[in-house]
Amino acid sequence: THEMARWAYTAACTAVDRKMVELVKAKLAEGRRVWVVCENAAHVERMRTALALDPATVWAWSAGDVVRSMPAGAALPYRVGLVPIRISTGYSATHFNVRIRGVYPSNEADRAQIDGRIARYGQPVQPVELLTVHAGITTLMLNMHINASNFIRMIEALNE
Repeated sequence: THEMARWAYTAACTAVDRKMVELVKAKLAEGRRVWVVCENAAHVERMRTALALDPATVWAWSAGDVVRSMPAGAALPYRVGLVPIRISTGYSATHFNVRIRGVYPSNEADRAQIDGRIARYGQPVQPVELLTVHAGITTLMLNMHINASNFIRMIEALNE
């Protein structure tokens, strides 16, 4: 049963990765700058390879990196940023105006923080699109993530 779940997750992630690559390329064709949230460092490298873009236009987190704020504006050469979902605090990604991510085992705090890197008050690059790609078993995971988020909002409302 555990092996079947692992197989289902791997199959879904393969389909999600293909769709994410397709979306990144479509958004780049529209002139957008894309922040891609990956599952982990190995996934960052797989996505970098799958995208096959000019390395000078791709910023990719790698193990040991300290992520720092990137200044807003078109002066930066980066059209795509790749980062693991757990690297979610201490920087700004407002240079980008599209966030694309799959559905990964993660906690609500990491998901909220990673979205907050790009969808910030005063975000200079408008409009911002937040896209989440899911397939198969990751759709079930997404529904659980949505329920967790709704539960947190309900608790916060009770405290007001």
